[in-house]
Amino acid sequence: MEADKVIFLSGLSIWLFCRILLTSRYGYNGGFIASFLGWGLYLGICLCVFSELFNAVIDLGKILLIACLIVLGFLLWRVGGNDIAYMLIIAFTARRFCFKDILFTAMVCTAISVLFVTISFFVGIIGQTFDYNRGNGSLGFGWTTFLSHYYLLLVTGYSVLRGKGIKLVELLFMGLVDILIFKATGARNSFILVLVYLAVVGVIYKTAHWHFGKIGCFLVAISFPVCALVSALLYLTVSPYTALGSMLNELLSFRLIYTQRAFSLYDVSLFGGIVSWVTQSSIASGASTASQYLYVDCSYLNELLNYGWLFFSAMLTALSVISFRATQSGGAMVGIALVVFATHGIVDPQLLDLHYCTFLLLLGSVFDSRASWITRMSFSDCPEETA
Repeated sequence: MEADKVIFLSGLSIWLFCRILLTSRYGYNGGFIASFLGWGLYLGICLCVFSELFNAVIDLGKILLIACLIVLGFLLWRVGGNDIAYMLIIAFTARRFCFKDILFTAMVCTAISVLFVTISFFVGIIGQTFDYNRGNGSLGFGWTTFLSHYYLLLVTGYSVLRGKGIKLVELLFMGLVDILIFKATGARNSFILVLVYLAVVGVIYKTAHWHFGKIGCFLVAISFPVCALVSALLYLTVSPYTALGSMLNELLSFRLIYTQRAFSLYDVSLFGGIVSWVTQSSIASGASTASQYLYVDCSYLNELLNYGWLFFSAMLTALSVISFRATQSGGAMVGIALVVFATHGIVDPQLLDLHYCTFLLLLGSVFDSRASWITRMSFSDCPEETA
């Protein structure tokens, strides 16, 4: 491979490995290991940025993307959105490479990282977080849902890489593993989404409907703004003190009450502001009590409250653009995967977390031409995109 691709993929792998381990008890326990993993994040980003030195081509799309990154980066920095800023930087440096290579590398790295954490737990190197309400553990991760979220990424990524070569027995095996993870962790959201995704992929396989037309691509593209609208209607307009609201609130693990409390305490502004979230980890550390718990699990409303209207609108637009282009160029399985992650954002806060969704790296191609998307989203042996 070319030097710039080797450097970028190495940087991405280091960043992913360290970021995933930071969501495990290795990171949650603090100390030297957590600090070491934090420095690993910086090393990974530096390598990704260093790969840019091999690219001397500057065009209007690149200039526009850099300008947008500078504005969004500043907005994120002032309200503590460092993880999203890192994601945007890595996405920018990823834009020149075939997405198949990136996705394959990310899936291998994610699988190794997840196995490393779970094996570390089973052999007794690290402990787990226990959900006393449901009686389930996290198998070495910082919370019971994390393993299930990573598995959702592995299932979608693996299926997209396999493409037309995927077999029904593979879908059934992935469904079985999903059930086993649910039995161990009790994580419902990603468990259900994995089964839905596998069922849809099974239909695509049986009907050989591997590509969507423009209408299908459009429906995939609007899935993000539609899910954002559904989130607002669900969490902000339904009173948790009505019969329907009480049922939904309990079904969604009290998300209605926590979301409406957060929006009553903080105003939505154009540029966002710092929100003092109180999560399970801060309660466990003794920094806060359970009665002070305050967090918005819905990705769309969390980002709107924290980062403001400007960033929220820009990201929804960018996600819609790349969803249309990626589905149009990469096929139906890519589109279904993006719809799954858009839906996932309604109930969980990982929508813009790169370590939970490798497809976010497509944001680096938001201003690219149709021809560039066709080249980048080819899942056969494709050449490096030349920017």
